[in-house]
Amino acid sequence: MTTIALAQSFAPAVRLDHDGRHDQPVVDARNIEVAFKVEHGIVEAVKDVSFQLYRGETIAIVGESGSGKSVTARTVMGLLSRRATVSPRSSVDYLGQNILKFAESARRKLRGNRISMIFQEPMSSLNPIYSVGSQIVEAIRVHRKVSRKEAWARALELLRHVQIPEPEARLKQYPHQLSGGQRQRVMIAMALANEPDVLIADEPTTALDVTVQAQILNLIRNLQKEMRMAVVLITHDLTVVHKFSDYVYVMQHGEMREHNVTERLFADPQHPYTKRLLASEPHGRPKPLPEKSSTILEANGVRVCFTLRHGTFLKPDWRELVAVDDLDLKLCRHETLGLVGESGSGKTTFGQALLRLLDARRGE
Repeated sequence: MTTIALAQSFAPAVRLDHDGRHDQPVVDARNIEVAFKVEHGIVEAVKDVSFQLYRGETIAIVGESGSGKSVTARTVMGLLSRRATVSPRSSVDYLGQNILKFAESARRKLRGNRISMIFQEPMSSLNPIYSVGSQIVEAIRVHRKVSRKEAWARALELLRHVQIPEPEARLKQYPHQLSGGQRQRVMIAMALANEPDVLIADEPTTALDVTVQAQILNLIRNLQKEMRMAVVLITHDLTVVHKFSDYVYVMQHGEMREHNVTERLFADPQHPYTKRLLASEPHGRPKPLPEKSSTILEANGVRVCFTLRHGTFLKPDWRELVAVDDLDLKLCRHETLGLVGESGSGKTTFGQALLRLLDARRGE
């Protein structure tokens, strides 16, 4: 059996649970094909990919880096670069209408409103010269006729929902002043601002620690139940897929290799690539340190503080935030030291202080 025939046998255009459903998909994507013009020719990034998404459910699109997951999602959103060409035979039906045929103005009305997306790299998506609050407010007011005061109140409510500490102060801060996990939560708040029908989450918890990751995914799931929102989860984290998705699509080299109901796919994968993917979790332990390994780096009593501004322009209120509080560290030659903790716990700040990229208030 050829590779193409093998892939088609495990990945038909229609879902395997199609016959058991009585409702219509909120998104029905068929025959998505995307090619990019490059210096030496054409790269076929996505080849004849189809999927269906129903209200109130989560589908996961999984695969290794470069498999075409994000390009597929950006095709739905209408966010491909000018070098991209979408095949005329491709279609993405949203509530029965092929949105690939919409004018750009109509696509903008959908994007960020009825169909929203959480991007993988928040620093590439957030504008560095505007505060996070103003960017959330803009996402709200573009699609809703509300006053600026109401939009700011909604933005504050969203930051509380995604559990950002001191949300009132964060609204006035800029992306570079937040940790990686906090920036990702701002992106999630923006994506949920207008209570979309479809949420595409492209690696939404990459920068988050495991405790906040679970909180964010549970938050998305709770909102999904409240609004009957449909979610497309793009990830390589199979644990997340197994726990949070209802149906799984597996991609490799731009092609759909296999799809099935989550429990069935994990219990009995059919395609050789799916079997390798499920068996690819790392194993083993680090080698023991050589005897009498010398200390190569040592830190004692490192303390890093930041001054944050609260209050208004005319009545500012300055407060001190202790990001790193009297930390010690000892690193030996040949050793790998793990520094773990929740998002915003001070891990990166401590590392920057060790390199003197930040000045410590005290310590050596």
